[in-house]
Amino acid sequence: MHSEDRGATRLVLSTQHSLTITRLPDLFETLSQLPDLNVDLRVLSDDYEQCLSAFIRGDADLLMCMEDQDEHTKIDLPGAQRRYLGEEVFVPISAARPDGRPVHTLNRRMPFKLLAFPANSFVGRTLYSHGLSCVYHEHRVQIVNESNFLAGTKEMAIAGLGAAWLPERMVRREIDSGQLVLLKGKLKSISLPIALYAHPQVSAIGSKLRVWQALSESSSANQ
Repeated sequence: MHSEDRGATRLVLSTQHSLTITRLPDLFETLSQLPDLNVDLRVLSDDYEQCLSAFIRGDADLLMCMEDQDEHTKIDLPGAQRRYLGEEVFVPISAARPDGRPVHTLNRRMPFKLLAFPANSFVGRTLYSHGLSCVYHEHRVQIVNESNFLAGTKEMAIAGLGAAWLPERMVRREIDSGQLVLLKGKLKSISLPIALYAHPQVSAIGSKLRVWQALSESSSANQ
């Protein structure tokens, strides 16, 4: 009601925790540049399954989510619009020693300490199937912590508690400063497509259409 009193366009966006940190600021910047249009964007941040359910139930107008590399997310909703937003690149990182070498590396003598995503989460399952399975099969892995809380995982990685796969956008500054170092060899970076979905009423007419067009044009320019 408050949004309507101010003539604002109210939208609800459902998105994963990690994208709230790495991608949401770009969307807010795009929306802030819309001329003569007030946009109230409410964000529902949750795990993948909950985000998808909220969109399908109609509790969210927009869905921004990562998708599996091999099979795009299937949304059984006639008329839903999809826009590709680029890739979320998860890179393997470790705290750095004074000489620049990583604190945590793969070797046969010591267990590989890992700051992991929960095994039943979308990112945890995807990272395991596309990059971590060989590590688990060929090396001793000691899971120091399991969490979807990326900011906390990043701080633990900087403190040297374990290696982690984190979005490159999130750790680029620490890599450039030497606090964190990229791990190489068998430890590969993993890219996941990001998509933005909209219900038919968002991409139809009026002010909501203007919002969708702006977000679509912005995503095309970034590809």
